[in-house]
Amino acid sequence: MKRVFPEQKAVIRRERRKWRRLAEDGVSFLRQDSFLPGGFLFRKFSFPSSFLSAGPAKGGEGDKPFRVLFFTDTHIRSGESRSFFPTYAWKGTSLVRENLLEAVAAGEPDAIVFGGDLAGESSCFPEGAALFGELPLKRKFAVYGNWDKKGKTLLSYGERCKMLEKSGVSLLVNEGVFLREDLYLFGLDDTRTGYPLFSLPQEAEKEGLVRLIVSHNPDTVTGRLKEEEIRSTDIFLCGHTHGGQIRIPFFGALRTSSHSGKKLEKGWYIHRETHARMFVSSGIGTTFIQTRIFTPPEIVLLEFPPLSGGANPQ
Repeated sequence: MKRVFPEQKAVIRRERRKWRRLAEDGVSFLRQDSFLPGGFLFRKFSFPSSFLSAGPAKGGEGDKPFRVLFFTDTHIRSGESRSFFPTYAWKGTSLVRENLLEAVAAGEPDAIVFGGDLAGESSCFPEGAALFGELPLKRKFAVYGNWDKKGKTLLSYGERCKMLEKSGVSLLVNEGVFLREDLYLFGLDDTRTGYPLFSLPQEAEKEGLVRLIVSHNPDTVTGRLKEEEIRSTDIFLCGHTHGGQIRIPFFGALRTSSHSGKKLEKGWYIHRETHARMFVSSGIGTTFIQTRIFTPPEIVLLEFPPLSGGANPQ
């Protein structure tokens, strides 16, 4: 059941105008792109120390950046998915597993964050959940997507949650956790099939803190959050749009399953008033047709500067 009502659609269309596309090679961060052996686009964004209001780090030799690996919209299904750029095909989780393991080995992340829509068929959810158990990291987090709670299903939400927990995944539904003393991760429920509520503890409001907010759908951000709740050091991680899945050079997405349309289709955006940042990922899987054209599946690594005076907690 969709929970985006007509009046909320109007709010989304109005609030989306407050976000503008951000040049990815701008002063906010450094960018590196490469392709993994399995054909997935591996993107790395490094935030400078100046991004944190606390100032540059002054730690010892043991300090290292804190890295978060973000991917979304795997849509695991029994059928086959293809992409024309670059050419590849996959069935089930085999190629997804290969690319995720390569990304973990290349990026050495401290935490993994999944943006929702794990399986395109409920019968494939156990296989998708087991995939997380093969990723060699202790800190794994996920949020619900609309397909994770969509329509009739063979598995209850409780059973799905237990499967994720068995693979070491913490499901964040309108709740958060500190990844580091200056980095707070918060997961919002899906706006179409759930009840997103942005409620933070007092310790997550302190100055110099980066709030990493995961929302499957960018419509949740534009339709549910108030401007006074968004800060300059907020980073929103979203998916759902698939970058359009089929794109035309120099035009972009033909369509997106979002009330924000092409306004928030793919890439980095910045809020005109608060200067918060939003990244909309093109994801991994496919939906309406099992093909991607000029929209390679992507896995994203975010790198934050070291803490001042000490190494990152593991």
